[in-house]
Amino acid sequence: GLNDYIDDWMVKYNPDTVCVQIGTNDCGIRSGNADYKYYVKEQIIPNWKRFIQQVWGCMNKTKGTLVISNLTPIH
Repeated sequence: GLNDYIDDWMVKYNPDTVCVQIGTNDCGIRSGNADYKYYVKEQIIPNWKRFIQQVWGCMNKTKGTLVISNLTPIH
């Protein structure tokens, strides 16, 4: 997943600002269903938290900014 690339990206680009727009299915765990459309909701919050902590851990806290948003619903 994304977590596998964060450390390398952060070292390579050394950003002052990171903008993250990610869907809940990107942080979910597949439940084993053959069509992969179901995710274990109990894992979404801990996975989001781990992702954000990893990004924030790579940033310069004295001048870094982390902007988080969710996907805009389509109506």
